Amino acid sequence: MSQLQPTDCIDCQKIMKHWVEFQLVDEEGEPLSGMPYKLKSRGNKSIVRTGTTDGNGLLREEDLPPMPVILSIPAQPLANEIIKRSPRQQTGEANSHVKSTAILDGHEYQYITLGMLSDGYPTINGWQEVELQNSEHFNGSTLQGLSTHQLKRRHVLEIRVIQGCACDRDITLGEFKKIAIYTKQKILKDNLEAFNQGFKEFDITTCREKSHFLAQILHETGGLRATKESGGENKSYNPWYGRGFIQLTYEDAYTRYGNYIGEDFTSSDQARDKLLSLPHSVLSAFWYYKKYKSCVDAAKNDDFNKVTAIINGRFTHYNDRLDYLKRAIKAFKAEHLNQLLNDEKFEFDSSAIYNNRVNSFAWGLWHDPDKKVLKGTLKDKNEALKGYERAQELIIASPFGTQFKGKKIYGMNYSNVLSYINKRIINLKGNSND
Repeated sequence: MSQLQPTDCIDCQKIMKHWVEFQLVDEEGEPLSGMPYKLKSRGNKSIVRTGTTDGNGLLREEDLPPMPVILSIPAQPLANEIIKRSPRQQTGEANSHVKSTAILDGHEYQYITLGMLSDGYPTINGWQEVELQNSEHFNGSTLQGLSTHQLKRRHVLEIRVIQGCACDRDITLGEFKKIAIYTKQKILKDNLEAFNQGFKEFDITTCREKSHFLAQILHETGGLRATKESGGENKSYNPWYGRGFIQLTYEDAYTRYGNYIGEDFTSSDQARDKLLSLPHSVLSAFWYYKKYKSCVDAAKNDDFNKVTAIINGRFTHYNDRLDYLKRAIKAFKAEHLNQLLNDEKFEFDSSAIYNNRVNSFAWGLWHDPDKKVLKGTLKDKNEALKGYERAQELIIASPFGTQFKGKKIYGMNYSNVLSYINKRIINLKGNSND
């Protein structure tokens, strides 16, 4: 006499009457549509259903036996979709509004991670493979899918957002806080939307480019705390003193920004003061950075030294700008786009400033141990010599022309720059202890 096995179908018409629904949503309750899935019956291996979630993130399978089922989603498409979503400021089941709605509607609810639903490990920009596997999103996961014995009901699955790098998406308040660590949250929150709009409007899309931009802007404004140049009314160029998050200065800049935006920023103090508040406090910074000063190519090349030279004209408070950049790179998971950051430094001879005689001269000056009044860099004789010797080489090959006659740079006449460099090289080498 044979023995019946669990997979034997005694009366399919009677037992294949069960159904189950799963609805996939993010932490804001927004559906994850178009997700390919596989649903298997745990007690009958021959029963495997496949499909994609609909526009509501919903899948439904019918004609199932009364046995537990296992739902799994291919790891890569699920990760590709979930990293686009914005996480709640306070993540986790305890802070979910999706849960209360699901329960009120009579559905089952579960807060899950990618590892609980995925069939493997995805590749996510900004995450190392081992780091991802050991993260809270995958740690302890079996990668076998999600199992339930509760049929004839809908299961609302709220999937915890995992953040990849900040390419092609809005930056979050949490990321902003990790960068501007000395800035009040209200200031960051009030300006976050305007920055995200600016990134889109001015086509600053990669995580690394956003890092370079914010490093300069956050330094220039003391962490978004200043939209007006201190003591500007007493400057010789009043009323064209610095306004906005990039401290737009001089009449030409005001005029050009007004022409670009199509508004008046020159006719009165009231017109100029529009730069002190949103949206122009932020938009003027984007315009200045991309249109007026053309920093974008240097940022795309990961050339922090060149971006700083363009924005500042020198290397004042270089280290503070670099600290902001490093925090932004970490917050945006932008390490994978690194080109020039080597051993925590951007080397002089790897930058475009190496082929610019003025920038090379400035590099020498701001690293010169005897120039203590020039603040913001670590004083380093060897770095100063690199700058001076390169500037010497470039100026000898291409001397400053007659158009520079009578003009000054960094407080000295152009005509005296080469002789000054020669003296500093001799002095620094003479003080060498090597």
